[in-house]
Amino acid sequence: MITKVTKDGFVWLIVGRDTAKAIYEKGEHELYVLDNGDAESLIEDENALDRALSSGLPIAMEVGFIKDLLPKCPMCDNVLTPSRNNGYDWECLECDSDFLTSEI
Repeated sequence: MITKVTKDGFVWLIVGRDTAKAIYEKGEHELYVLDNGDAESLIEDENALDRALSSGLPIAMEVGFIKDLLPKCPMCDNVLTPSRNNGYDWECLECDSDFLTSEI
């Protein structure tokens, strides 16, 4: 699967035609059609799904904002970045600490 990140840092998971149909039929997740800009439209019914599938535009599920997906420092609550230091997974550039994933 492919992701799309909009200018504001929102992440979408692009799904294929067959996957979109299966997700819609299960009704467990909302699907959106993404236009060529950063706008999206909720697929609310079967007609909207059919239009989306025939439009050729990407159909996607929400993942969330990048900033909300990254772990936060247990010491200062700053967003962590992948560590540049061997033996650690994450580092905090604010308090200059390194962490293993199991520590956060």
